Amino acid sequence: MVINMKLCTGILAGVLQAFWKNRKKFVDWRCLGAGFVLLSVSAPILADEEDRVESEVESERNVRTWKIMGTAVTGANDVCGEPQWVMPPPLLPDQHFTLIGKFNEADDAKNSIPLTKEICLDESTVLATHSNSALNALGGFPDADDRMKNRPLRSVPVKALPDGTRMTLPAMADTDGNPFPPTKNQPDNPITVGDWLKAQGKMTIWCYPNGYSKVKAKFRHLVPNSVYSLVATWLTIPPGETLPTFASIAFGGVPNVLSSNSRGNAVFVRELSYCPMDVAPDGSVIMFANLGYHADGMPHGVFQQTITELDRVLSDEGEVFLTAKPPGVITLPHVQFPITITPQPK
Repeated sequence: MVINMKLCTGILAGVLQAFWKNRKKFVDWRCLGAGFVLLSVSAPILADEEDRVESEVESERNVRTWKIMGTAVTGANDVCGEPQWVMPPPLLPDQHFTLIGKFNEADDAKNSIPLTKEICLDESTVLATHSNSALNALGGFPDADDRMKNRPLRSVPVKALPDGTRMTLPAMADTDGNPFPPTKNQPDNPITVGDWLKAQGKMTIWCYPNGYSKVKAKFRHLVPNSVYSLVATWLTIPPGETLPTFASIAFGGVPNVLSSNSRGNAVFVRELSYCPMDVAPDGSVIMFANLGYHADGMPHGVFQQTITELDRVLSDEGEVFLTAKPPGVITLPHVQFPITITPQPK
């Protein structure tokens, strides 16, 4: 056992000091003896406490820890039209998909303009929804109605009627306080490139010897007062399939939703029954974690959007139409964390 010598020395010094002050009076040697008895009793107790602390330190040494910085993105493995990480097969190493565009002011515009490095130099560029035909073809996703594309991000239709019909909501500040029409809690001012790309994220992962783990992600400069969800993008073979593919599934289980505050800050904490840095028992691997911005203010369960389900939308002109919801028209990737993938070579 290890004796806490600092504390023991203090006790002995106190006993000797009391003895010295009373040296000219009668000395009760039993007092001095009691001091040494106290030392002899406290030493094993202190040693047990020291052993416990050492045991905890040893346990902490066995915890594997990762700190991963997030990147503000404008698509899947995409920042302003440029790939960020090396993608594994079956994708090409530099494959990426832009899912946010520059608002196209043309009257007959059918989609927003895909972002590029040059476009992103202008931080005042207004962002709009974007449907990526290459990603839709790869995933077998149906395209959205053109009226769902090229919409400024704060004008995405929200489910606002009892039958689930979507419509564009006015800002609360633009109404007189009556319960109808329903409103959104955000202003109508556009979200710009500068607003979007200043988002920051930091994720810490602790993997314990018993196989469990804890994940904590902190975010700053998100879209204020907004709904987000965190998913893990796995390289896996889904049930019934024979070839590997990619699946973005709720990270840490459902619910995987977080809400940014008025300053755009948010925190996500989960305890997992597995270590996300390790290969799963069936051989699946998490490539990256993706924080998605729900422009309609709604979570969607296991997935960040229900792609093939057709939604009813009431247009601003009063016409009802049906639309699918491929990536980029309802939920948009905002911050991505590389879990097992590596950066693109410079």
